[in-house]
Amino acid sequence: MTGSSISLGKVSGIPVRLHWTFLLLLIWVAVSQISIGGSLAAGVAGAVFLAAIFVCVVLHELGHCFAARYYGISTKHITLSPLGGVAALDATPRNWKEELWVSLAGPAVNVAICIALLPILVLNPPAPGELMMPSATLGAFAAKLFIGNMVMVIFNLLPAFPMDGGRVFRALLESRKDRLTATRIAARTGQGFAVFFALTGLSISLILVFIGIFIFLAAEGEYRMVESQERLKGIPASSVMRTRFEVIDSCDTISDALRKSAWYGQDSFPVVGGGRVTGMLDRSALQKAAMKNDLRVPVGNYAITDYAMATPGDDLAMIQDLIARTGQTALPVFEAGDLIGLIDQRAVASMFHAPVREIFTSRSPETEKASK
Repeated sequence: MTGSSISLGKVSGIPVRLHWTFLLLLIWVAVSQISIGGSLAAGVAGAVFLAAIFVCVVLHELGHCFAARYYGISTKHITLSPLGGVAALDATPRNWKEELWVSLAGPAVNVAICIALLPILVLNPPAPGELMMPSATLGAFAAKLFIGNMVMVIFNLLPAFPMDGGRVFRALLESRKDRLTATRIAARTGQGFAVFFALTGLSISLILVFIGIFIFLAAEGEYRMVESQERLKGIPASSVMRTRFEVIDSCDTISDALRKSAWYGQDSFPVVGGGRVTGMLDRSALQKAAMKNDLRVPVGNYAITDYAMATPGDDLAMIQDLIARTGQTALPVFEAGDLIGLIDQRAVASMFHAPVREIFTSRSPETEKASK
């Protein structure tokens, strides 16, 4: 169990999780099919078909994940719920072309599944009315699966941002407009579809109502996130980085690091050894070590040796993306090979809520000169 999800293992290194409410859905489908078909076999058939649909959903999400991996973006996990699947990518695609192909990769998998089912349908065509039966032949099962995947393709390609079709829509808009404008148009279009889903669902199915609410809120949230990211562009790391910070020796213990963290209010440390920075010890590593009670273990055992770094002139939008991609909670800032600062998630996040005037006055003279 991970919070409210059940781990189903990993596929190509990507954790797959099942939200506990999906189990309730399986039971509900089985009971419904038993009440219609009047037998346990009918209930089992209904549950098996639902499980097959969600296997297709997993394959759909893996399509997104593998396309993202091609562009150097890893995936934290895939989570399945009664409303579908979600692939949590470490970062967003860098440009509209990457987003276009990553978004199309999921529906493309469903199209491929439909093509793979065609030989079965040709050799085992379902009898008239068989598709309405709870338990059915191989041909009917394949036909239902074919229809289910086609529905997924059509539904996902609707321009209802942030669904796949909405992201394709934004990518195409971004090829001609700036990202913020493209996101605003895509988000408002998606919210229009969300209202339509919700109103239609009131007379058809409550699931559509929930989907409509989810899309509406998700579209607004993503637009606000992109709006905040745009505010970070052009603001140099030097404007928010810590210039007074502590380092820790690679031979010091986790206990030493925890004491230092409590004393100085710093939860990420550059690790030094032999007169140079050898790694980064961040908040997540400290928490992990403390939970395992490895207090006497040298910090070098938990330090990230292949760490990302920044320079004073890097803008905060790039640093935010780098933190998301690497999973580090802080980045060391180097200039001419010397460690001069430390910038963490909190420093970047603080700029999201800063007034516009404060953000622009925080720019360095070099940035102001370049903007003129």
